Amino acid sequence: MAVAVATPQINAATIESFICEGLVSNFGVPKVLISNRGTHLRNDACATSNRHLGINHHPVSAYRPHSNGQVERSIKSFKQLLRKIL
Repeated sequence: MAVAVATPQINAATIESFICEGLVSNFGVPKVLISNRGTHLRNDACATSNRHLGINHHPVSAYRPHSNGQVERSIKSFKQLLRKIL
């Protein structure tokens, strides 16, 4: 499952809030979080939250979209949806 949300800024606090309020409260605790190598997802605060919640974080390799096919396909579908709406 892929989830997209607009945020006013991208930092550790925003990500932690989204994971707790947007994901955990609606869908339960994810077993795995697959993401890019953004610093907003790879810091001590997020690592601590992930450990506390039992989330296994898997950052994918940069510039290798085929290593994360599920997310790339979700992004493609999301872009197609936006084109239809806008």
